[in-house]
Amino acid sequence: MKPTEMLKKMMNQQSLLGEIFRYLVIGGIAFIADYGTLLTLNKVFDVNYLWAASLAFCFGILVNYLGSIYFVFHVRSMQNVHIERILFLVIGLVGLGLNDGMLFLLTGQFLIPVEYSKLLTQIVVLGWNFAARKLLLFSKGNKHVA
Repeated sequence: MKPTEMLKKMMNQQSLLGEIFRYLVIGGIAFIADYGTLLTLNKVFDVNYLWAASLAFCFGILVNYLGSIYFVFHVRSMQNVHIERILFLVIGLVGLGLNDGMLFLLTGQFLIPVEYSKLLTQIVVLGWNFAARKLLLFSKGNKHVA
């Protein structure tokens, strides 16, 4: 398969591969927002790493939500946008728990610098966020009237 054909397939609105590709792009942008905010708050303003991580994560969730609904997923399971937002938030809060729990363990207990801990944590959180959002919010076979 030629690279141009592969790129077209990855950008296909209906393909899972296309959604994963687009999610990685948006996830990368959200990660830059999250990571940059974390480091700025923690290193420049001396905010505790867990507080900084929580605030930065929330900013990243906002970037991710907007990117997900406008760029990544073209099929929405929820008819009610308010329920969709609540579920997106709940999924994000679970992600926040994973994020802060892993940062506490890696940085607080194992003394790994926060900038490295966050990189490891992000891999787990990215997997959780994509899988949960895809299954609950943006899946063809999962239409909810709510």
